[in-house]
Amino acid sequence: MRATLALGRLPGAGPFNRGPSIPNRILGRYASRGHDYNAPDTETRETASMRTLILTYPTEIDDEAPLEGKFLQVRWAGRAYLLFAAAGEHRYHNQILGRFLSEQGIPHRWEGVENLVVDHPGLSIIGGGRFRLDLLTKQLRVWDASRVYGCFDASALSAQLATADLPWQELTLSVP
Repeated sequence: MRATLALGRLPGAGPFNRGPSIPNRILGRYASRGHDYNAPDTETRETASMRTLILTYPTEIDDEAPLEGKFLQVRWAGRAYLLFAAAGEHRYHNQILGRFLSEQGIPHRWEGVENLVVDHPGLSIIGGGRFRLDLLTKQLRVWDASRVYGCFDASALSAQLATADLPWQELTLSVP
């Protein structure tokens, strides 16, 4: 079974960004649970900005197979983001960040193969690490630190998951 997280367009995204935007309501469904985030009581754009937005690469996650890879904690335009990428999708934290920046239309450039250069006043990278996500057991295990961006903030990560949408807020976080 596959869970598809349709996120809508992200706030502040440029007109040429074909990625997600949040209109007046949050778009999204978790297919295996049938939660409808477009229900009449769905939060508005103003209250949505307080929630953590979680992006996954790939965007579809298999419920029945654990996913391992790397993640980043990012803050942009006053909103917290968690970026999770499967090991086969992006090997390095700067590749995850590069994809996020491209999707959001945030100016950046690569100097060589390894050095990502971005100078945006509204963007801050808190840190990163490695993860293992198992949706069957509702476990998210995080460890390690990014060589480029440093260690993630474990206490903030716990709070960010609590303010995220389903299925993320249902996960048990494990930090060794």
